[in-house]
Amino acid sequence: MQPLVTCRLEEQLYVCWSAAVYTFPVYFVSVFISENPRLFICKCHRLVLQDVKVFSEDGTSKVVEILADTTARDLCQLLVYRSHCVDDNSWTLVEHHPHLGLERCLEDHELVAQVESTMASESQFLFRKNYAKYEFFKNPTNFFPEQMVTWCQQSNGSQTQLLQNFLNSSSCPEIQGFLHVKELGRKSWKKLYVCLRRSGLYCSTKGASKEPRHLQLLADLEDSRIFSLMAGRKQYGAPTDYGFCIKPNRVRNEAKELRLLCAEDEQSRTCWMTAFRLLKVGPLRSPRASAHPSPWTVPVTLPRSVTSSRDQGSSHIFSESQKLPTEP
Repeated sequence: MQPLVTCRLEEQLYVCWSAAVYTFPVYFVSVFISENPRLFICKCHRLVLQDVKVFSEDGTSKVVEILADTTARDLCQLLVYRSHCVDDNSWTLVEHHPHLGLERCLEDHELVAQVESTMASESQFLFRKNYAKYEFFKNPTNFFPEQMVTWCQQSNGSQTQLLQNFLNSSSCPEIQGFLHVKELGRKSWKKLYVCLRRSGLYCSTKGASKEPRHLQLLADLEDSRIFSLMAGRKQYGAPTDYGFCIKPNRVRNEAKELRLLCAEDEQSRTCWMTAFRLLKVGPLRSPRASAHPSPWTVPVTLPRSVTSSRDQGSSHIFSESQKLPTEP
């Protein structure tokens, strides 16, 4: 007589297989379990699980068991399945720090357990929609105004071609412009000319000069993440509503170590934050060049003929990954 397999174990196997490029619907997982119960139970005994608490927008929360290598996208897809939500590829996991007034959307490839290890006890994970999650891939030219990007001034190629070349190579744009910068440990803000390079974020000590002798390091990007300010004016005295922050991963509760920045408008802030994300994640990788899926992937829904509906006893939990086309 075959042992009974609970829904909880089924979800654990679902999480275990979620790192694959193509993941089977729950219906096929159930078939595997029924045909290979001993193999399944053996694998589950070797899994190391940990609890993660995730809050929804209505204030309710769920405690989910995850693996050490569960990514943000894996967890979002699992929550979509358990909550019976419509999977329209806009669900995201948000790292929320209410005591610091910061939040950010996790990248699809980030390990949830690893991120949680850098969070304070007051911090939370939020599960909510972000319709602009993949907007960069749909309208890349909207994210980099010509006056803010050095490559647009030094090349005759179109901006779309330049962005495509950047995403598929090891080159790097240099984002530049004026930002309001809060001095560390003080309440005052200064308007400075700032440059974002792969080596770090720099400000000019002499107007808009970018000569090396005039550049001063503001923040190291190696072990840090970028966040939006939720109430910058009220909490930090920011001059505008378009604040963002570079937070070292070691910082949990100390606001004095945050590098707070403020743009003049939403487009400028989005440009800076998108450039920072590109520098942190790196260029697009060909699926043939690595055994691991690229972090820069855009999920698309498979055709209806490929997937079965919920009414037929299965649900399409994972979608294929679609990457930007590469130059021939």
